[in-house]
Amino acid sequence: KLINRGMALVDVGAFCVYYSVLASRPVGLTGHVYAFEPHPADFAYHARNISSNGYRNVIPTNAAVTAATGTGNLVLDNDADHHRLSTSPGTKGIGVSAVSLDDSFSVAGWSPI
Repeated sequence: KLINRGMALVDVGAFCVYYSVLASRPVGLTGHVYAFEPHPADFAYHARNISSNGYRNVIPTNAAVTAATGTGNLVLDNDADHHRLSTSPGTKGIGVSAVSLDDSFSVAGWSPI
């Protein structure tokens, strides 16, 4: 009910792009869903899912969303949909790209959300 044709939406921590895919139909071909996923393997799955199913209005980005563009420390959980970013020194994780939404949209020239 809240999503309309032509809207631009953001799915942060898109994992398997479930919500991105659900939102792609109501926003239509004039709208976009920007799907951010920092974990490399999850992102690869999510990009294949988008491509193989023909979701042309879902734009995948392999990065975490943070306040400032740079890098982040993604702490892995046994449940893949529970990974989280940590700023605590010494926390075990993997290095990932991190972007602010403002920077992403500005650099890519995407339509505003």
